[in-house]
Amino acid sequence: MSPMRRTMILDAPSNLGLRPPAPGAVPGCHRLAAALRARDLPRRIGAHDAGAVPAPAYDRGDWKPGDGVFHAPQLATYTRRLADRVGVLLDAGDFPVVLGKRKRDPARQIARETPQGTLRTPRRRRLGRLPPPRKKPKAVGAAAGEEVAIATGRGQADLADIDGLSPYLREEDIRYAGIRDGDRDLPELASLGMGVVTVAALRERGPAAAGASLARELSGGGRAGFSSLRRRRARPR
Repeated sequence: MSPMRRTMILDAPSNLGLRPPAPGAVPGCHRLAAALRARDLPRRIGAHDAGAVPAPAYDRGDWKPGDGVFHAPQLATYTRRLADRVGVLLDAGDFPVVLGKRKRDPARQIARETPQGTLRTPRRRRLGRLPPPRKKPKAVGAAAGEEVAIATGRGQADLADIDGLSPYLREEDIRYAGIRDGDRDLPELASLGMGVVTVAALRERGPAAAGASLARELSGGGRAGFSSLRRRRARPR
């Protein structure tokens, strides 16, 4: 990162696409951005304030299983707004830090994967935490946990093909690091051409060397992609 490049914190406090913790309840993940600011995160990382992108209200209405992904229209709208704000920061040469939900925020993730501001900003290499691709969203209708599937063009078109930009990421430009040896998703990832670094390989090579190798793969030859750290953690030896 250039010494002159500013770190900008942007709040994206969204519950969209999350299953409710209980019938009629609202997820509390939208409070995360405020909680991190209360812990003095901006000062601790030397960041400037970029404001917030308010999310639509969490309301599943009369959604029922079989209706597709709930909040799909709101997710698409919010994704465009968030991508545009991130694109403005990138165009200014800044480094955006987006504070979203605790685990996987579909709108925040898709916004990062979508060329910001429609086509005016090219796809760039990302570092993040993603699940493996699935052929279709879960029966529960939640988009959270299906970001790679959506980003690679799987799933319903109003999320997987926003503004005709599908796929947001090419399968061959995605890398996974930290998957357990013998993970059930390994054959699928290999068949799709997604590079994988297992836990055993990380321990053997070391995280720094493995990370540097992934960065070289994703930046070589003008390629752009996504390097993902799997959510599952290896058991202690």
